[in-house]
Amino acid sequence: MSSARTTPLLQVARAFWSMGRQEALSYPFAIVNRAVNLMAAVFLLFFASDLVPTTSLGGMSFASFALFGLAALQLLGACLAVFPGQLRQMQVTGQFEACLMTLTPPWKLLLAMPSYALSAASLRALVLLILGTVMAGDALDPAGILPALAFLGLGVACFVCLGLLSASITLVIKRGDPIARLVQLGSLLLAGTFVPRDALPPLLAEIGAWFPIGPMLDGMRASLFGSAGQEEPLSALLRLAVLLGILLPLTIVALPRAVDRVQRDGSAGQF
Repeated sequence: MSSARTTPLLQVARAFWSMGRQEALSYPFAIVNRAVNLMAAVFLLFFASDLVPTTSLGGMSFASFALFGLAALQLLGACLAVFPGQLRQMQVTGQFEACLMTLTPPWKLLLAMPSYALSAASLRALVLLILGTVMAGDALDPAGILPALAFLGLGVACFVCLGLLSASITLVIKRGDPIARLVQLGSLLLAGTFVPRDALPPLLAEIGAWFPIGPMLDGMRASLFGSAGQEEPLSALLRLAVLLGILLPLTIVALPRAVDRVQRDGSAGQF
C-alpha cells in the first residue's frame, strides 16, 4: 500500500481531539470538579507558602515553587494515564481493533489518541504557571522564557515516551501498568516537585534527579528565577538529553513490537 494514502497525523489527532472534546462536554460535572480541586490545591499551597523559608528555595517563594511542580504533574499524569487508559477503553469497546484495520499506521493512532487530554492538561498547566508567577509576585527573568520552553519541550517528550511505553505494556499484558504508578509516585516524592531534593537523603535525591520531571523543573525554575533551581541549567539539560536518549529508542522498539504481537495473535480487541 502506498504511504501517500495514509491519513496525516494532524488529521488523525484532530479527529481524536473532537471525539475527546465531545466526551468531556457530555460530563460537565467532571470539568467543574477538576477545576474546583485545582483551585483548592492552589489556595492550600499559597497558605502553606508562609510556613516555608525562601532561603531553602533559592529565593523563590514556595507558592511559585510548588505551583510549577503541580503544573508539571498535570502533564506527566496526562501522559502516563491517558495513553494506556484510552487504549484500554478502545480495546474494551473494539475501537482499537477496528482502527488497526484502516490504512492509518498504529503509531499514528497511539500518538493521536490522547490529543484532547494532553491539550486540556497543557491548558491547566499554563494556568497554574501564570498563577505561580503572577500571584506569588516573584521576579521573572524574561530572557529565561525561551530556555524554559526548551526544558518544557524535552520534559514533555520524555513524558510522552513514558506514556507510550506504558501503553505498550498495557497492550500486551491487558492490565494496568505498575511501572507508570511507580514513576508518578517517585516524581511526586523524590524529584523535587513540591519538596526540594536538597532536603532528602543524598541517595534519594540522586534517584529523584533521574525522574524526567526533576531536571525539567530544575531547568525551568533556574531559567526563569535565577538561582531557584536545584541543578544548574546545563547539568539539567544534559540529564534530560540522556533520559530522552534512553526512552526514545526504547519506545521506538517496544511500541511496534507490542502492536505486531497483538495483531499476530488476534488479541487487539481482548482485555
